[in-house]
Amino acid sequence: MQPITNQAQQTIAYQQQRLSPYVPLIMQALFKTYGLPLGAVFLTHLLLSVVFSTLPEANSGFLRTLISLPIFFGILIVSWRYSESRWHGQTLLMGYSAVSKARRLLQNEIESLTPSDSRIQEEMSIYVQSTDGFMDIMHNYNFIPEIIEVD
Repeated sequence: MQPITNQAQQTIAYQQQRLSPYVPLIMQALFKTYGLPLGAVFLTHLLLSVVFSTLPEANSGFLRTLISLPIFFGILIVSWRYSESRWHGQTLLMGYSAVSKARRLLQNEIESLTPSDSRIQEEMSIYVQSTDGFMDIMHNYNFIPEIIEVD
């Protein structure tokens, strides 16, 4: 292997080690951003089913759909917007996806049949910049992992 290839492999390993404590935080933010709105819709469905149980059977199907769908969509949209503005799950996922794409491009360049040193250096630079940008996003939103050292 060429020295630039070894350096790129070491860069990938180092950056992955830097990113690994943040993955659980991303998953928690995604759950809060998407899970809580879906839970609110589910609870609303349970409450509406109790309310709709008092309606006569002949009209309940169409009326239930006519009333409940706008309510469900309204709750879903409002709660998702609130959750995204508070926990930033989708923003963090998009940032991590950009880092992952940069890593895949660098790995593909390393594994290509004719790797170019300049191209590997360029992809490595892009990968490090995207990782640093993602770390800045995480710190700006106060997502700082608790790192537990094992004795």
